[in-house]
Amino acid sequence: MRELYYPSSLSRHTKYRWSYKDAIPKKDTSIKAYLQRIDKMLPLHIHDFYELNIIFSGDGRHYIGNRNVPTQKGDVFIIPPDISHGYFTDGSLDILHVLLSNTFMHRYSLELRRLSGYRMLFEIEPVLRCSVDAKFYLALSKAEAGDILRLTDEILAENKRSDSDAGVLQEFSVLQLLGRLCEHMSASSINGVGNTMGLKAVSVIKSIEFIENHFADKTDFHAIAADCGMSYSTYLRSFKQLTGITPSRHLCEYRIKHSMELLLFTDHTVLDIALSSGFYDSAHFVREFRAAVGMSPSEYRKHNRVKA
Repeated sequence: MRELYYPSSLSRHTKYRWSYKDAIPKKDTSIKAYLQRIDKMLPLHIHDFYELNIIFSGDGRHYIGNRNVPTQKGDVFIIPPDISHGYFTDGSLDILHVLLSNTFMHRYSLELRRLSGYRMLFEIEPVLRCSVDAKFYLALSKAEAGDILRLTDEILAENKRSDSDAGVLQEFSVLQLLGRLCEHMSASSINGVGNTMGLKAVSVIKSIEFIENHFADKTDFHAIAADCGMSYSTYLRSFKQLTGITPSRHLCEYRIKHSMELLLFTDHTVLDIALSSGFYDSAHFVREFRAAVGMSPSEYRKHNRVKA
């Protein structure tokens, strides 16, 4: 990649916060997709849905959270809800945007979470990108990019259709695309991290996947540290260096995230949601939820309810 002079931070977009219903294109579908050419800058913005970006051509910088990383053709970024991001280039960037509604993510959550690279692509890597000055994101090879290009062409074509089959076909195409990307992430991420950050980083990332796979269970962080081949204090220090938070804080935030989805998409009671999310009683759950979200679970459900 050629040398690029870039600002330390970007200005905010005139419309900083985007909801899915307001996002382009304004269609009542569970997925929205479009190609965008960026000349100079896409200012910082934030949204309430997951977004997939694939760089089709050009090079520049991707800003996310308080950091920015170099980007070029073949790079893949997942941007979770409520995290600011933008782009800068001194030429141009062609970017595919695939907007994944909360309805889509909930509908296929079980299937997606079975994919071996899903948590790394959707949940772990974006956090590391925000907090660690190292390359963890997926970069497709020329051969991999060619395979992905066929799928993205189908998604964009289906996005332009207005018949009753278009939405279903697009969901299937996006699921296939996400499956391929998770497969590539699973195959490449640990090796890339090992080369960048060393064996401690590899062990910590594997422990994050274990913690998230067993988030509803009682967690013994001393045992996890031992499985990583580290003392407890070394594990804590290494974990915080990678993520910016402690393992227990990460687990709590992940449980809250899971509970938010259940509050929005199910009719389960607050107690049932608390227990299935790993909290030992409803009082503990309400206390942690209010501290993280700023309102009680019941208030959150009332104000943000999505019909299943």
